[in-house]
Amino acid sequence: DQPDETDDDISKTSVDPEVAKLAAKLTTSESENIPPSDYSEDLKHDLLLKTELPKDFEESVNTDIVLPPEFNDSLITFYEEDAVQPNWKIRLRYLKRYFSDNKRKITVYIDSNTIYLLQTLATLKETEVEKVKSFSLPYEYGNNMITGISDLLTHVLENEIDPKDKKLSFGAYMSMKTPSKTIVIKSPKLKKKELTELVEWNANKNLPFSTENKSVNWKIVKSESESETQDVIIGVTETDSVNAIESIFKRSGINLRYTSTLSILLWKSFVKNYPDRNIGSYVLIHLGESRTLVIVVTDHILQFSRKIALGAQDFYKAIIKKVETNESGETIDTALAKDVLMKYGYPQNQTGLTANSNIDLNKITIAIRPVVERINSELNRTLNYFKNQKSDLEWKELLFDGVTASFPGLLEAIQENIYQNVELINPMRTGEYYIKEDVDIPLQQYPNYVLNFALAADEVEDFNVAPKRIRENYKYSFLSKITAALLALIVPLIIFTGLYSSSSLKRGQRAIEAKKAELERLSEATQDYASFMGDIKIVNSSNHFLRNDRTYSKNQIKILQLFSSIVPEEIKLTALNFVNATGLPDSVLAAEDFKEHLEIAGFVNEDKSVADIYLTDFILQLEKMRYFSSVTTLEKSEYDFSNNGELFFKLRLDMK
Repeated sequence: DQPDETDDDISKTSVDPEVAKLAAKLTTSESENIPPSDYSEDLKHDLLLKTELPKDFEESVNTDIVLPPEFNDSLITFYEEDAVQPNWKIRLRYLKRYFSDNKRKITVYIDSNTIYLLQTLATLKETEVEKVKSFSLPYEYGNNMITGISDLLTHVLENEIDPKDKKLSFGAYMSMKTPSKTIVIKSPKLKKKELTELVEWNANKNLPFSTENKSVNWKIVKSESESETQDVIIGVTETDSVNAIESIFKRSGINLRYTSTLSILLWKSFVKNYPDRNIGSYVLIHLGESRTLVIVVTDHILQFSRKIALGAQDFYKAIIKKVETNESGETIDTALAKDVLMKYGYPQNQTGLTANSNIDLNKITIAIRPVVERINSELNRTLNYFKNQKSDLEWKELLFDGVTASFPGLLEAIQENIYQNVELINPMRTGEYYIKEDVDIPLQQYPNYVLNFALAADEVEDFNVAPKRIRENYKYSFLSKITAALLALIVPLIIFTGLYSSSSLKRGQRAIEAKKAELERLSEATQDYASFMGDIKIVNSSNHFLRNDRTYSKNQIKILQLFSSIVPEEIKLTALNFVNATGLPDSVLAAEDFKEHLEIAGFVNEDKSVADIYLTDFILQLEKMRYFSSVTTLEKSEYDFSNNGELFFKLRLDMK
């Protein structure tokens, strides 16, 4: 299974001993839940592959060609949503995809020697499935034979995807070859720092690679029930492995944006596609090429996980080593064994020969029966272990995915042995999907692409496993798109506002000129009268201040007391004046022209390098006071005194 990385940089601080003890009690992880079940290759061969066919085994008397059975489509269910989403939600989701550059998603799932490719395009109301394809090693391309998985991935990304589709594409991958770990802990409700320490402690515990080479992400899962504890899911991946895959994507012209762990992807896929199964415990089983993963989801919350070293390759090896040749004497290789298993699976109670390959169905059944029995044994053992951890668990259903799960007859055999309802995970159970005419994805292949569809789902993006650098590039790409869109709206608005203001200003200037012309047409006596009235107001105002000189002084003291709380020691005030009015240059004043304001002067007794900072802070403090409507800098100059630079200033404070 495979993990994810933290949204925050987790500092490597020493963990409190109490936190460490708590973590040891609460932690469960897929690699620690149960003693290791991985057998060595030699032991696996002894158990499964080197056993000869039974001596009493007789070849099928029936030599008729048997056609592959029909796929049991009852193993896949579909879901009809009760309510149609409102248009505004649909449009908002589409806009989010547009600004995130993730309308088109290219997802890659790598399992052992096989690469599964899915390409989707999100439209306003549905998701178009543009490409579904798998590639296995060894892969022949022209005159070349590709034998390495990295070379095969390079070939797929460079040759199987249209160059125009690579632009602004969202690349996502999950590889069973990437070292990783998923951890589930139940934690008390701690402060962020304590919880971060707990997560870091668990992330570093039993890592298969160095702690400096890890990428971590964690998430607190919301629960409907009120509890004193909280479920925390932690994903960890090896950074170097993810970076190596990213370099292949980058060379092919695709931005790798996302990766996650197997446990997290299965859990997220189940939550997305099975909203009607949000109560009770369900077991999700990934039967992959090289190994099996079992996880438990209760009330849509991931609980446990366990790996089993068993997969489709064990079936291939069993047929190759125990059947060896077909009825025509031709040697069975991996490609033929895989083809037969995909078509006939576990052919219990069937006799005859396979079409085209002439392999006896009885021999296939006998050869792979030990593998099937071991799967049943390991699943029973795992389910019993989970119940020992939590006795009140009751399994609602077992849901399978992976290439092995698509073998006909296998799930029915598991159901007969485990006595639980079984089903194949449907990766397109919810949501509107349109599969293009040239895309072939029969129901039997749905389990093969469950992880691809999970990687392409919007719902998984909040739990990204990629290194922080990759995640931040994606985040900033989204922000830059939003900024560009806002500028595209704001700039025309500013231009329009400027043009409108310019037009209004011209109209105002024309109105002023008209008023001046009208004033000039007035009699000289009327003009003299207006001028006399203005002068009288100014004289009266001056007399008023002279008669109230004491009041003036008191007001100065009050203002200085008011300033005392905000004037720092570095600023010295040298003058404070009340100014009673301002008027037009021609001294023709109206009542509204009289506006009181203050003028203060002083200097900053500090070095040049910081003087401006002190002055700016002082001005900001003045602006915050509720007594002044505005603060204007009238003068600001520098003079040298004894090699010390004082910054002199003069400010105007308009009274409210």
